[in-house]
Amino acid sequence: MTFRKGQSSIETLMVFVFVMFILVIIAIFANERNKEANEIKTLIDIRRICDSFSDNVNNIAEQGSGFYKYFRLPGEVYGKEEYWLNVYGNLVEVSSRNYSVINSMVSSNITIACLDKNLTKRNKVYNDGERIYIICDKPELYVLNDSLWPPNAYANTTVNVTVKVVNFGPADAGSFTVLFNNTTPVVVSSLKSEDSVEVGFNMATPLATGPYPIMVVVDSLNEVNESIEVNNNYTGTLNVVSKT
Repeated sequence: MTFRKGQSSIETLMVFVFVMFILVIIAIFANERNKEANEIKTLIDIRRICDSFSDNVNNIAEQGSGFYKYFRLPGEVYGKEEYWLNVYGNLVEVSSRNYSVINSMVSSNITIACLDKNLTKRNKVYNDGERIYIICDKPELYVLNDSLWPPNAYANTTVNVTVKVVNFGPADAGSFTVLFNNTTPVVVSSLKSEDSVEVGFNMATPLATGPYPIMVVVDSLNEVNESIEVNNNYTGTLNVVSKT
């Protein structure tokens, strides 16, 4: 009787060990399948981001100069994994720790001033004729070309000279200073995204007639964090004429 009880206990233990072994194999198999599924989802996410970026750039490049559109990028790919986006000529590469996807684009003249990876923030791609620019969710201030007014003024008199300042960026701008001819600062309290404002100053025209340069520096005190900081200088020409 004692022998049979011992044998029964051993058989029960063996069955238990066998069942546990099968369960471990099933768990390992299920974990591998789940890992494969997550990797596929990550790769699909990377492919989607790469396709979205290249499609946006291609669309604006084909539309022509002056066209633009907004787009957003996720902060992470599937599984909360970090990713990187880089442009090399007409190629865009989106990569993570284990994967890389590359698309070709119709233009190789692409400049990324900055890029936000966050679905709450907007990026902007625009066609500037010879180059495609991409800016992030910041203000972008500049003086509109040929906006200097008036084009002509009499010599030896006082005239109000104005220019149009544009905020082309996706974000609103707070207070900033516009400097005229390195002498006259004018404060603009704020400027919303996609909005413009006329800014001017009174100046005494010279005695001599002919072209007179008007130099303007937008955000001369660097009060606004912009996508592009190197396009804030503008020079226009006031044609000074005689009264007779």
